[in-house]
Amino acid sequence: MRYKITLDKMGGEYCVGNIPRETIDYWSERDEDELKEHLFADSIPDVPEKHNLYPFHEQDSLIHTCGVEISPYNRLTVSNVDTDEEVFECNLDEDWIKDNGWILNDQPDLDYATGVIHTVSVEKGYWEYEVISTDKVFDQKKLEFFMYAIDGLYVIHYMKYEGVELGHIDGTTIGKEFQVWI
Repeated sequence: MRYKITLDKMGGEYCVGNIPRETIDYWSERDEDELKEHLFADSIPDVPEKHNLYPFHEQDSLIHTCGVEISPYNRLTVSNVDTDEEVFECNLDEDWIKDNGWILNDQPDLDYATGVIHTVSVEKGYWEYEVISTDKVFDQKKLEFFMYAIDGLYVIHYMKYEGVELGHIDGTTIGKEFQVWI
């Protein structure tokens, strides 16, 4: 049997990286909308090269992931690929998911000369993962979640079923907003 896992509703592209304290000071004195515009479109003309952070997705020396947040508003659906039948569905905040979850990162050690930039392109849609091939009926207890802890959120980076890694392979999302913290 072959199964497809789909996660949906809210997630995005999350990047966390080290940047010089001097760059944090520079952008702290400017309007937040200018920083967002610079990170997303590089259309702010007077940014000194040493404070250039464009594009946002390259500010990822600590974390870079695209995924769905663990949340009661998001869900997991498992479908039989051969019959298109949904065989399992649940919200992503259920205890069994937390019990089968692994955190991939620790808090970084920072010195005074270094700070952190955190960006997220918030997306609404769905994320599909690699197909599971097995001769047994799907058992959610065999599904493991590997996620990043990012400022109180838990974002699924990949999953494993019976020890086999399942990476994100497809999906459709629409951008809802862009956020940045320094």
